[in-house]
Amino acid sequence: MDGTSQTLDGLTRRSEELTVDTTLEIVSSGDAAATTPVTGDAGSATEPTHAPAPELPAMQILEIADGQAVCFSNVAPLKPTGNEDSWGAITVSRQSGLLAVADGLGGHRGGRAASQLVIDQLSSQAKALPQSGPLPVLGDAVLIDNEWEPSPLEMQMAILSAIEETNQELIRRGVGSATTLALVEVQGRAVRTYHVGDSEILVVGQRGRVKGRTVSHSPVGYARQAGILNETEAMYHEERHLVSNVVGIAEMRIEMGPRIELAARDTVLIASDGLFDNLYEQEIVEIIRKGQLEAGVRQLAELASSRMLLGQGGVPSKADDLTIVAFRLNPPVRERKQRGERKRRNEPTPSSTPPVPAQQRSSEPVAVTHQDAPSDARPFDAVQLAPHFHRQFPIARVHDLEAH
Repeated sequence: MDGTSQTLDGLTRRSEELTVDTTLEIVSSGDAAATTPVTGDAGSATEPTHAPAPELPAMQILEIADGQAVCFSNVAPLKPTGNEDSWGAITVSRQSGLLAVADGLGGHRGGRAASQLVIDQLSSQAKALPQSGPLPVLGDAVLIDNEWEPSPLEMQMAILSAIEETNQELIRRGVGSATTLALVEVQGRAVRTYHVGDSEILVVGQRGRVKGRTVSHSPVGYARQAGILNETEAMYHEERHLVSNVVGIAEMRIEMGPRIELAARDTVLIASDGLFDNLYEQEIVEIIRKGQLEAGVRQLAELASSRMLLGQGGVPSKADDLTIVAFRLNPPVRERKQRGERKRRNEPTPSSTPPVPAQQRSSEPVAVTHQDAPSDARPFDAVQLAPHFHRQFPIARVHDLEAH
């Protein structure tokens, strides 16, 4: 969401770094104050016109749920206040975890507090999961390889409880702040999505097949899903900034997706609308579907950030806070052994699943708590969309959530 037009005050909320027990590792974002420059691969797969890539904060590379997650967050270019996005990577057990992106609304202080609150609630609920013995109502815990694993129902209840508790707390505070949420539950080799608002999730195969996609809870998102707008029309629509569902209002609803089994090289991508308002889906898929996961996230971040600064040239351009979390399962044991044998023989490793350099991994988890429009396209302003909320708070009787 655009965070350039409103603030409550000049305060910047800093994330805290705490120590947690070894059964639960939680990583979440700060205010993206890192200064380590990130240099990426030159150009993108489609070689679109874009400005030179700006220097970006460093990414975090994490081992979670028998896979690897790459996490990036940065404040909108030239924005005078801080980043209102938050992200979380929560390890529940060896094979289970939660990955989430939240985009706050309500001015810098209120928006940041709201997005961080939902991450904190998710971590608290995950930590409260029983790690021994049965639950009388929810059922027995599942044992895998003699290690505790939560049941799917336990995970689902923890997630829904965290979102609902966040919603009630934000309403109780009455300061007009709210947040979107895009969350992926990982259990074994399967994932399930949960989302509220217009942060989005993609599940992409190595060959570019989109296996899962969330629909943005916004008038433009619904219009595109219904075929009223095509992707280009939706990207440039004057009401793209509107959102119709957020955590922090009485009408909040949670959309839960189906269970998706991941293949060995599938990629799960979670991002705030700072990514999807600046890159077309085909561009995102082509960049993230193959190669080293870190390189793909870096390229997405550089391309989106350069377009935010460009503001011309026939490509999308909307300045906004940008947060990306990408995840892949570790390769099967047999493939890892073969890769090790190739390394010993000095054979090249396939680019699709390269090893992650040890120095790039997070040594200690931080715990917290283009196309131009087609010639026959209808005028964008001629499309009438459904009732909506603006993205600006505070909320009184009418939800006025204007772009921030």
